[in-house]
Amino acid sequence: NVKIGDDVRLTKKVDLYDCLGVKSKKKDIDVHVYIKENEKISLSALGETVVSSEVVMSAKTASATKDEVISNLNKTDIYPFKITPVFDEFFENAFIPKSVLNKLRAELYHKLFYKKIYKNAYNIEKYENISTNKYSVQNYNNTVIVSEYSDNIIGFDNVIYAPLDYNNLDKNLTNNNVWLYLPPFMSYGDIEIVKGYINKFKGVYADGVWAIEFCKDLGLRLFAGVGFNVFNSIDLNALYSENVYNVCASKELSLSDIKNLSSNLFVLSDSSIEIMDLIYCPFSKNCKNCEIIDNFELVDSEGRTFKVKRYKTTDCRFKVYNSAKIKKQINVNTITDLSILNINDYTNGNYIKGVK
Repeated sequence: NVKIGDDVRLTKKVDLYDCLGVKSKKKDIDVHVYIKENEKISLSALGETVVSSEVVMSAKTASATKDEVISNLNKTDIYPFKITPVFDEFFENAFIPKSVLNKLRAELYHKLFYKKIYKNAYNIEKYENISTNKYSVQNYNNTVIVSEYSDNIIGFDNVIYAPLDYNNLDKNLTNNNVWLYLPPFMSYGDIEIVKGYINKFKGVYADGVWAIEFCKDLGLRLFAGVGFNVFNSIDLNALYSENVYNVCASKELSLSDIKNLSSNLFVLSDSSIEIMDLIYCPFSKNCKNCEIIDNFELVDSEGRTFKVKRYKTTDCRFKVYNSAKIKKQINVNTITDLSILNINDYTNGNYIKGVK
């Protein structure tokens, strides 16, 4: 139903809905891809071209593949396109952050739909003051951190698995599109445990700088987590020079600071803030008589509640979370930390089979 204040578009084409909504009427589009070492990435189609701000560097570890580029371009979202990628140039050892390709794709498809196809083909009146919010949605990446993995966790572009016990990984974990969470300050013993199954994962999400060398040695993709504490362009460029795949902004930056720094950064959203990571047990030295459960709460002298998560590497470790929750962020790449919840909590809410 149309209400006062809604945007209204006028067109002489009576079958516009069918043309936009029916998959069989998707427009075939050849997208030309140009990826060459030491040059900027460009995507072009139907006379429109978009170019990256960064030049292509040679990958030091895992390089991008043609299949990954094709899969990325096929994410047409709301647009009625059927894409055929055409590689005019492709550097086989290219380092391409996924966020860079996401941004280029979104910019190109918006130009094609709104300027080339949407207005011209459907005879829509070209009033400049008409809102185009519905058709100019930026494609941002939504990522979730979970402590229990399930194939039913959908509605997110990335899943990061932070197991409760690194010694006994979930046997159902066979999806190599999942990132493995690695905590800060891992010992040599912890690292040896992880090496036994790291090949099951898409890459590593880590909260410690030590992971840069770890990923280089094993040829793994690195998702630099909040623990890297990225504050400025120097921090960001240093990580990109190490071929880091994705980067999170410091949780101490404001949203405006983050957007001014880079539109490709990931931002904490819709979750509690981790305030402490304990690499020792603060409760008891006698593990045999320990009654601490994996998830519990502590209350301070002022009556404030703090959630605590226990997990195991070679020893028990604890994460302490602020009870205050970050509000849901929009128009940015997001990280939602649900690792403090158990699998039933996601199932009973809207985190499985839908976007929160």
